[in-house]
Amino acid sequence: MRSMRPEFLLHWSIRQTLYALVLCAVCPALLVIISYGVQDYRRAQLQTRDQTLNLVKSIAFQQQILTENTRILLHTLARLPEVISANPPAMHELFKELLTVHSNYSNISFVDMNGYLVSSSHIFKPPIIAYDRKYFKDAVRAKQFSAGEFVVGRVVKDPIFQFSAPVFNEAGAMSGVLVATMKLNMYDHLYSETVLPAHWRFALIDHQGIRLHRFPKNDAIAPGKPIQPDLHAFFENSARDEGTVQAVGPDGVRLEYAFVKLRLSPQAPPYMTVAVGLPAVAFTQVFVSKVFPALALMLGVLALALLTARFLGKMTIGAGLDRLALAARQLSAGDLTFRVGPLESCREVREAGQAFDQMATALSEESAERRQAELELTKAKGYIANILDSMPSVLVGAPGSGVPPAGFPPGGHPHRSAGAPPAARGAGDVP
Repeated sequence: MRSMRPEFLLHWSIRQTLYALVLCAVCPALLVIISYGVQDYRRAQLQTRDQTLNLVKSIAFQQQILTENTRILLHTLARLPEVISANPPAMHELFKELLTVHSNYSNISFVDMNGYLVSSSHIFKPPIIAYDRKYFKDAVRAKQFSAGEFVVGRVVKDPIFQFSAPVFNEAGAMSGVLVATMKLNMYDHLYSETVLPAHWRFALIDHQGIRLHRFPKNDAIAPGKPIQPDLHAFFENSARDEGTVQAVGPDGVRLEYAFVKLRLSPQAPPYMTVAVGLPAVAFTQVFVSKVFPALALMLGVLALALLTARFLGKMTIGAGLDRLALAARQLSAGDLTFRVGPLESCREVREAGQAFDQMATALSEESAERRQAELELTKAKGYIANILDSMPSVLVGAPGSGVPPAGFPPGGHPHRSAGAPPAARGAGDVP
């Protein structure tokens, strides 16, 4: 009957078989540890994604509050007599006083319908034009609260971001645009007390993908410089106003980004995007921090188990089987005196050794009996030969032997001379 065991198992030694048994016992635990690591990696990814989303929503909410406060401020100013009448000196004093209260702004100004700066909280040298600015063109076109983009101010020579609102005269016609200019460095103070986890970073980005602010500071990627084109394209083309994406940051680190796009109204295009990035969780990071210690411990256990199997296998099975194999070789060579003897091995091997010794003893006794029988047979043959050699006259010439007695001529008669013809046989002669 054909064996059901795989062919390769038939060629394994006891030691290899023990190693295989140990591996079969330990490998499931190793697979469980690796599976746990994969699951933990996925949990870490989800946790990172949730944390970035929560943080970006918090920062976006603060920016929405700043934007809404600016909307209220400009709409309130647009209803004051000094602004409705477009009185430059009166507006200058009003705007100047407001800056002492609202430190987030670097300038508040009024631009006429031709795009020229008429009044400002800072003294300026005219003409200063604004008709090329986004905030002015959007306010004139939409006749509602609008947002600008990253620029360097023409009155205050600093990086700024503007909000604007239309001004209507007493006749209801639009007479100009109020502008509130926000200092971008005010975000440094705004978020200086915000406690962020290590390695986190966030940025405010205008509609063109230009950085308005970045935390922490990095001169290589300072405000006014564009973000990565592929990341800006993702933000711009995303159908959702919030989400997550993995991308390589400007410093070469792969980040898990969460973003929120801000709009002045549901139908308006985004005027700003808030993005928060955290180094993406790498599987190697999870493996080293959580899986590797357990895996190292399990591999240590595996090594110890293999060594134990090697030692105990040699002590309990290997040595006994080696002794049995030696006894079998000696027996096959004809040495019937070799015995396995007492074995320090497991019960089955000891029983096999005892059975082997009993078999060898039986074979030895049988061989001794056979040799004794052969010796006795040889002696008997010699004894008979000696008898035959010592009794020739009795055996030679005996009746019926067909051999003439000693002294008879061959073919003759004891009383007939050689060469004489035989006498005629009478009727009474008996042959």
